[in-house]
Amino acid sequence: MPSLISRFAQNGDVQFDTTSTQIANQLKRVLAGWWHHRPDGDVYEPQIYTVWQDVEVLPILPTVHPIFVDTRVRQIDAFANLSVYQSEENQFTLSFHNCAYAFVDLTQSPYRVEVSILQQYADSMAFEDILFVTLAAPLRRLGIYFAHAFAAVPPESDTSVLLVGASHSGKTTTGLNLLLHRWRLLANDVVALQRDRCGVCAYPTPNLFTIRPKTFTLLPKLQKLLDATPEQSVSFTSHNLIHGRWGSLSKIGTILSPSIVSTPSTQIRSLPKAISISYLIEESLDAWDKTAVEAHTRFLTDLVSQAQTLSVMVGSDIAQIPHEITRALSASY
Repeated sequence: MPSLISRFAQNGDVQFDTTSTQIANQLKRVLAGWWHHRPDGDVYEPQIYTVWQDVEVLPILPTVHPIFVDTRVRQIDAFANLSVYQSEENQFTLSFHNCAYAFVDLTQSPYRVEVSILQQYADSMAFEDILFVTLAAPLRRLGIYFAHAFAAVPPESDTSVLLVGASHSGKTTTGLNLLLHRWRLLANDVVALQRDRCGVCAYPTPNLFTIRPKTFTLLPKLQKLLDATPEQSVSFTSHNLIHGRWGSLSKIGTILSPSIVSTPSTQIRSLPKAISISYLIEESLDAWDKTAVEAHTRFLTDLVSQAQTLSVMVGSDIAQIPHEITRALSASY
């Protein structure tokens, strides 16, 4: 089966090798819309090589104690906690309990990653999380940082807006609401960030949307657009949703931090930059990757310094939220 090479940002080319048709199909689905290159006899040197396989039994874990244990459940289904083991100075084993196992070698570029996924999870909602969590550390060495966020570009604007918040903060629902009002999509859930000549920029990061029933209830226009039945969570590729309305690489001008409140109207206020950076750290920094902490924190500081930072207290006036955000941005600029 031929290799798939995807570009995550400038100088961020990752080669994916697998003999599993199931995993190959998942990679194509999750990475649909990303820049791809299939080598055909030409010399090509990606910065990260990865090998993926589906297995019946996961490899045996290292005998040393883990250097990090994340006890938060990331998915509703059986994909659960992450433990990280360190064998050598720059070699790590990531154990997604009862789901997948990844060996990450950061000794030198090109970096190497080997991933084993239990067959029953190779086509599950867990696959996307495993993919991005596994690639985050080697991409950081290339100056590319992932953030758990939503990014979009307002109509008639050349700077992007980043929505940063934990799961269930209203981030995705607010972002989808903006897309329904002619905003151009950059990324949902995972945003690739990198320094450019103009500052810290967000790259178009095509991936999947997992939309919960409540979101369809709040945004009936979205349900009609996707011809969906709001009875359970549904996954769509970005292309199904935006019909080619992509934003382009752009400097981040605003960081919005949403939270759901029980008030009838949405309120938008200035947010201290120190609080904004704390949210970004929580949603982008892997605590176990100690070597990268200083550079990562410095990168986030530069991002917050260049952008205005606002809190969005999302009320029940769903239809008015895009207008309130647009008005707040206009006032700030």
